[in-house]
Amino acid sequence: QFLVSPQVQVRVLESRNLMISVLGEVRQPGRFAAPTQMSVLDALALAGGIAETGGLRVTVLRYQDGRLQRREVDLTGLAGEGDLRGTPALMLRPGDTVMVPEAARFYIYGEVRSPNAYPLKPGMTVMQALALGGGALMGVGASWAGGCTIGNSMVQTAQFTYQGWLALI
Repeated sequence: QFLVSPQVQVRVLESRNLMISVLGEVRQPGRFAAPTQMSVLDALALAGGIAETGGLRVTVLRYQDGRLQRREVDLTGLAGEGDLRGTPALMLRPGDTVMVPEAARFYIYGEVRSPNAYPLKPGMTVMQALALGGGALMGVGASWAGGCTIGNSMVQTAQFTYQGWLALI
């Protein structure tokens, strides 16, 4: 027995979107629905990208077999590596949470133009840190002698003695 020219009606009762959370130092933290698989980078884009204060080592939290698993994803080396959609470490599953921590910061104060907290970039030198602070003021406590104070240690530079503090937190 076969049906000739059957008419079938399909109705969607429930749509199962990929629901993920992106929290921490992003521009728009929250819970997002995506119609297909997505990478960590796609999720960060949905959240408006990493904020100025955000770090580049994010953590993906995932419940698997009743246990919470943490997987760190280092975004610093991703530039220029091509299509990341096939990389299993970066693909999210329903219920995953992407946590973006605050970036490491250093504080510069004392005889500089702009004392403040600044993000610490990988490989940053003392001179680059001072440049972010607007450079050393050549007044009280500074001279063209040859050192820079970081915390409570002296680091030699070729240009001046800086008598202030750079604190690494």
